[in-house]
Amino acid sequence: MKLMHLLAVLFVLAFAATAEASEDPLRLSFINVAAQGGESAYGTINSYLEKSDDIKTTSEDDVWDYAKKELGLEAKDFRSSSLRADNEENFRAIMKELDLEGILILDVFSKGRKMQVVTIGPSGKELTDIRRDVDRGRLDKDDARDVLKETFAELVPSVVSFREEGGWAAYDNAEPEEEEVSLLPDSETETEEEEEELTLKEKAIKKRKVGKYPALERGFRLQLGLLAGKRDLKMTSDSGFELTHGSPFVGFGGRIDAVFAQLGTDAAIGAGVLGGYAPFTTIFAENETYPSQYARLGVELRYLKAFSETFLVNVFGGGEAMSITIDQNRNYTGHRYVMARLGAGLMYQVGPVLLDLGGALLPVFGVNNSAGAYGEVPGLTLGFEPMAGLTFGLTDDLSVSLRYSGQIFSANYPEPVLPIQAAKSFDIIHSGVISIGYTL
Repeated sequence: MKLMHLLAVLFVLAFAATAEASEDPLRLSFINVAAQGGESAYGTINSYLEKSDDIKTTSEDDVWDYAKKELGLEAKDFRSSSLRADNEENFRAIMKELDLEGILILDVFSKGRKMQVVTIGPSGKELTDIRRDVDRGRLDKDDARDVLKETFAELVPSVVSFREEGGWAAYDNAEPEEEEVSLLPDSETETEEEEEELTLKEKAIKKRKVGKYPALERGFRLQLGLLAGKRDLKMTSDSGFELTHGSPFVGFGGRIDAVFAQLGTDAAIGAGVLGGYAPFTTIFAENETYPSQYARLGVELRYLKAFSETFLVNVFGGGEAMSITIDQNRNYTGHRYVMARLGAGLMYQVGPVLLDLGGALLPVFGVNNSAGAYGEVPGLTLGFEPMAGLTFGLTDDLSVSLRYSGQIFSANYPEPVLPIQAAKSFDIIHSGVISIGYTL
């Protein structure tokens, strides 16, 4: 049976139930709130709506213009069940202004594997929440017909009652008397929404769409690539002793970032592991060469807070071990630092481009210089780390990132083992990583 015939039957049955029933077409708007991947399913369903003589559709652009300009609504207000419940009055205001009797909301999430169609009735309340497993956001025609059949089985009776009561002419925007009752406890409903709906999506390129911030989406992001850097060390003492070590290095580096808990719709808790390794050769003034290594491994616990669709703050804390070691020689065999990491950063996203800037304090609890040859460093040494990153999203799963980090340490050695007076060192390690990222 063609869908227009099915809709005609539904309308005949519904409107025949009352002697005063109107034969006017059902007035609705179908809107797409998917930040990515919703175009295919939207087109399939919308083609059936536009072909039916029993339905009069209003452009989704009209809905977005009024919702955003007059009511300040965003796409997230249509995606989340809890926010839909909070915006029932606003939905009624939209429908009354545009003379609608229903709004159908389409979302595609879980990286294009889930599709959702929500029906808002003239009361402003959610009537249906229909979900289907899909492949890359594509919905076949049979599923589209089934979704619409379920949709109109609930929407048509609601519209019939609405028209019997006089429609918008008799409606005062008061709260409807009937309350819908969820069969799930609130906690279970919210958990489901967090898992499937409250994902952090890219800001949509189209003006009418507003996406969630991708960094808040639960999951793992793996990055691995080429590391390049340079180390500059200068050590001096009051006796005139001076030692310098400056060497470039090239190796590999990367990081793993995870978001494992969401705090409402605009915050999340996550963790990160970062590391790098590079072999290089040290050449001292006497043209002596020694195999050398740069190594770094750190862990962080992160708190992410979104203040808008494009602006987010990242606060983190953790620990790190970093070393530059040189094979045994009479001059200098390297530094090892064991430190905490305490810092914050700003993240700004425009379309597929993510810019993040930040900095960290590095309280150093242990400094090992040439296996203790220059003595112990008393107390706590404080280091600093400026950092910056630029990420380009290629697809939903793949990205390319360019990151810079500069670690700065200053340490005092009041009692060197070597026959020199009190010494001090100033150490700067610059490193950059260009990497390919994959999101799980």
